[in-house]
Amino acid sequence: RAKGAHSVGTKGELRSAFTFSRVGRDEILNGGDLTKYSQRLWGLGVESEWRLGQRDATSFSLGVAIDGADTPKSGDKPPVSELNDFGFRAGVSSLVKDGLVLHANLSRRSRFPSLRELYSGALGRFIPNPNLRPETLLVSEAGLTFGQEESSIQAVGYYQYLRNGIVRSSVKGID
Repeated sequence: RAKGAHSVGTKGELRSAFTFSRVGRDEILNGGDLTKYSQRLWGLGVESEWRLGQRDATSFSLGVAIDGADTPKSGDKPPVSELNDFGFRAGVSSLVKDGLVLHANLSRRSRFPSLRELYSGALGRFIPNPNLRPETLLVSEAGLTFGQEESSIQAVGYYQYLRNGIVRSSVKGID
């Protein structure tokens, strides 16, 4: 993982991160042949934050990301072509008066299916499904925080919408 940050004037900051990982799995089922699987996951994100007003009382943030995954080794099953998806986050936070902060944000992120979810028939608990797509979560929230540094009370309302949710269920009779 590589991360970086750079100030933009006296009231702003630009941050970025790049992440890459490779997951490998070797599997032998019921004394059969060795089957090799691998998955590569990567993500690149950039976010900017700006502070405005007296004592930097209001801050705005905006970020974008792109994430991807592929399965170069898929055992005896067809590989999943590259999956990718975008994400974002926009937020605002404002000190209304001493001790009271209002905040809100909107974000979108994705999660890619794991090797086990895509391919494995292990333990009789999974049905391989190479047709899975990335889960996508859209979240909005707004709230307020009241208090000082030592203690605070926070109330937050939120809404979440999950698309293409990957669900685990019990299945009887898998060979």
